[in-house]
Amino acid sequence: MIFSQLSNLKKYKEIPYLKEIDLFLAQHNLLQLPVGEINILDEHLFVHIYHYFSDKEDPVNFESHRVYTDLHLIMRGREKIQIASDTQPSPLAGYDEKEDVQFFHAPSDVSEIIVGTKEFVVFFAGELHRPKSFNRNVHDPITKFVFKIKSK
Repeated sequence: MIFSQLSNLKKYKEIPYLKEIDLFLAQHNLLQLPVGEINILDEHLFVHIYHYFSDKEDPVNFESHRVYTDLHLIMRGREKIQIASDTQPSPLAGYDEKEDVQFFHAPSDVSEIIVGTKEFVVFFAGELHRPKSFNRNVHDPITKFVFKIKSK
């Protein structure tokens, strides 16, 4: 896992397709892009764009991926993401190969990070994370990009 400010992104050479991600960020007015998926480099690199409010009821489970690395970038707002280092988590369901995701019960040892505006967190394949774990009593707009990066 990596957690840092957007201004530091170029420092992390271990992130695949870093040049393409940086180019995408430089070429777009990020706060004006519509919700949805944008293909950047076929199945190797694409991004999901989300606009939502922190009090939106959208419960999610812990998840991990086998093929793709996630780069969560907050461009507006703040999001609490839970993380866990459990090496043998308890699955809720089987692995979904098409979506490259498996969901898990909450582990007993959970940490939290707050990802703010122009900050990002990277979850490499196999790392447990639970996005959208914020305070439901706060009505803040969030604009978030989740880059899906296929391992080279």
